[in-house]
Amino acid sequence: ADKIIGQFPEVTHSYLRNDNFNIWFTIIAADEQRIEYILEQIRNSLSLECSQVLNLPIKHLFKLNARFKVAL
Repeated sequence: ADKIIGQFPEVTHSYLRNDNFNIWFTIIAADEQRIEYILEQIRNSLSLECSQVLNLPIKHLFKLNARFKVAL
């Protein structure tokens, strides 16, 4: 599954989880149609039902600018 999901450059993060939905990933795409296309390709490639790959769009985008001092 990770190779199929990772083949799309729009997938920016993916994580394995210990849950019913055991892979969580994020997609950043030009529009909703492209996101749906990617999700459909993933579903088809993995023989999954619609309910097994969810599209959970963001409601609010939070960007953090974390900077850490590193001792050399």
